[in-house]
Amino acid sequence: MSGRHTRGVQAIIKNTCPSASYMHCARHTLNLVVNEACEIRAIRNTQGTVQEICSFFNSSAKRTHKLQTSIEEACPKTSHSRLKSLCATRWVQRHETVNIVLELYPGVLLALEILSEEKDRDTSLKAESFLTAICDTQFIMSLLCMHKASCLLLPASKQLH
Repeated sequence: MSGRHTRGVQAIIKNTCPSASYMHCARHTLNLVVNEACEIRAIRNTQGTVQEICSFFNSSAKRTHKLQTSIEEACPKTSHSRLKSLCATRWVQRHETVNIVLELYPGVLLALEILSEEKDRDTSLKAESFLTAICDTQFIMSLLCMHKASCLLLPASKQLH
């Protein structure tokens, strides 16, 4: 394990065996590489939008209920009833979140359309803003790219465990 401080496991091993080499575990190295690749602005923005939309729905029981109702109407065959937040540290674990967002996309659109008509100005403005963001071609293409990349990386990540 590495760390900024000189008292971690790495330091203890180095003190015991000075010739020991430090190396990241393969899974962590894969995560670091993917995180570096995610510095692409469109991917970063898409991840941020997904996270904000999850927070928007999860921070209000009324909005959560609207989303669940919209999912039942627009996505009757799904087994999911809510969005899942992105994992902050492991990009490959975002695979499930991206899958859920894609699967529930019609329900999310419907819920945001309904909420954009709300009398609560803050809710309606945020819903309208999110609706515009997720209908944008760049968002859709980035989400699809994230899905494809996570589908390719998931088996590698599992093998490196």
